[in-house]
Amino acid sequence: MRKLLRWLALVMLIALMGCEDWHRYELGSLFNDSESKGSFFLGCGTIKDTEYLFAWVRENEHVGWFRIQAPATWCRIIMDEDEQPYLMTETWKGKYIFHVPEGTIIRKYELR
Repeated sequence: MRKLLRWLALVMLIALMGCEDWHRYELGSLFNDSESKGSFFLGCGTIKDTEYLFAWVRENEHVGWFRIQAPATWCRIIMDEDEQPYLMTETWKGKYIFHVPEGTIIRKYELR
């Protein structure tokens, strides 16, 4: 009986390791009185020597917005032709893929 339980546990573990459960979220932004404008906000910061990306997301229009905090080493940003930015997450393996419009990432900027 123990051998059977160990075998079943091993099979379940292998099945979970290959399991990818992707979720798609809309990226949003909060409004403020500054002159900067955009359809989404992707921030970054450091907490206890770990860099994170922060974003406001929602799964659909029936669910409220919530903030996600993802370790930067788990994140990728892809610029594509889709005008509506979105986030794909696969939490079992810790993957966050941000899809943003072409030209979103600015390599040189100046503060006024």
